[in-house]
Amino acid sequence: VMAVAHKYSAKHFKPEYTGIAMTKDIENDLKKEGLQHTTLIPHALKLDPDTLRAEISYHTIPIIGAMGRFVEDKGFRYYLEALAILRNEGFAFQAVLGGQGPLKKELEKLARNRGLQDHVHFPGWIENKKHFFEDIDIFCIPSIHEPFGIVVLEGMQTQVPMVVANSEGPSEILTPQHDAIVVEKGNPSSLAQGLKKLLIDQELAQKLVDNAYKTLQTRYSFDLISLVLKEAIEETLHRHFTKKSVSI
Repeated sequence: VMAVAHKYSAKHFKPEYTGIAMTKDIENDLKKEGLQHTTLIPHALKLDPDTLRAEISYHTIPIIGAMGRFVEDKGFRYYLEALAILRNEGFAFQAVLGGQGPLKKELEKLARNRGLQDHVHFPGWIENKKHFFEDIDIFCIPSIHEPFGIVVLEGMQTQVPMVVANSEGPSEILTPQHDAIVVEKGNPSSLAQGLKKLLIDQELAQKLVDNAYKTLQTRYSFDLISLVLKEAIEETLHRHFTKKSVSI
């Protein structure tokens, strides 16, 4: 009687279901599909205070990271184009693009064509995200389509300053220029401008990660979301079994 919509599809949902949506945008889509009962319950993370970082301090040559499936929606071609702009303008950096997927060879070729072969490392699929985030100075999420983007929460949790494209999910999670630098999706110049801001201004980077962690605590923690989920389950059960006393 409850179904979770991680993406924009309700084709397997029945009208009497309660649809659980990860974002307000997905919830609106469920309502358009005809679901009368919907609730917004985003993804969440279990927070560990022991993982809090000290003040931000970049490597001598800053490291810019990105990771995900090598598919068109993730926007990694725009990430590489933005790095090429930084290189052409004389910015010193190293970059990591972790992941696998059908566009792997195409992305590696694009990096070579843009003269980034000595700047961008392709380590393959990232098995240990904790180490990945610890090793980079700036995290970039260039997605042109991202229904939610739990990787956004992971970046917030590990207190890495982020430059994020304004795709669907991240636009709901983040307040632009408060939690992260939010840029126009599909626009390498906008992405490069966002990266430059963080390369130049570590005080801004510190402010962003502090704000982002507070947002994570107050909106996306397991403790908070578990209470919201409990209420949604109880309301759904009582609606379907009105003759019974149901509690969890």
